[in-house]
Amino acid sequence: MNMNTPSLRFPEFTEFWEIREIGEFIQERSEFATPSLPLYSLTIENGVVPKSKRYERSFLVKGKSNAYKKMEPFDFAFNPMNLRFGALAQYKGSENVAVSKYYNIFYGRAGCVTDYLETFLTTFKMIQYYDKMSTGTLEEKKRVHYLDFIHFRKPFPSNLEQQKIAAFLS
Repeated sequence: MNMNTPSLRFPEFTEFWEIREIGEFIQERSEFATPSLPLYSLTIENGVVPKSKRYERSFLVKGKSNAYKKMEPFDFAFNPMNLRFGALAQYKGSENVAVSKYYNIFYGRAGCVTDYLETFLTTFKMIQYYDKMSTGTLEEKKRVHYLDFIHFRKPFPSNLEQQKIAAFLS
């Protein structure tokens, strides 16, 4: 068995998993949000959620026209400073929202199985990998830059196997 391919699989899949860059499956979104969009934030525990009044700090933001990025339904967000702790999630809402401009926003390219991608990118093994790959001179300042993230090379199954895995896990 190839080391890049798991031994526990659905019996109809026998081909080896191919080592590919994450960037082959995703596309960055970097549009600024309009002021009318509701404010949301990324949490490790609950994903992308409405910004609570407790943490409402928009009054601190100067030059609000470019303080937030637009996030569309099924987009992903990650916080570069906290990715190594699991701060990555897919937005499950049905309307566009505004999130911190410090988050990296991306979506699955055509043909990408986003349910599989979400599961894969948030596994404990991937969080450990993000921690190992984070950079910075101080421990509390370590981060994973988007340009590094998209070049991470990992084994990926075929689209059909991704669909089967995602359906099984859901």
